[in-house]
Amino acid sequence: MAGVEIDNFINGEFVPPSTGQYMDVTAPATGKVCAKVAVSSISDVEKAVAAAKAAFPAWSSLTIKSRAAKMFKLDHLIQQN
Repeated sequence: MAGVEIDNFINGEFVPPSTGQYMDVTAPATGKVCAKVAVSSISDVEKAVAAAKAAFPAWSSLTIKSRAAKMFKLDHLIQQN
C-alpha cells in the first residue's frame, strides 16, 4: 500500500498539490509507510476554502434528514473501502 498517493479533494475532484510534494504516512503499529499525502500550499488551502464557501449555501439549504442521509452514505462508502 506504500504506493498510494492521496491528493487534495477540492471542489469535487482530486487535485495534486501545487507544491508537487507528498509526505509519508507511517502506520504506528508497524512503522512502515502506508501512504503518502499531499503537502499543500497556502494557495491550495485558499482554493479549498473558496470551494467550501461556494458549496455551503446549497448544503445548508438541505433538510437535516437529507444531510444525515448523505453523511451515512459517506460512512458506508468509507467502511466498504
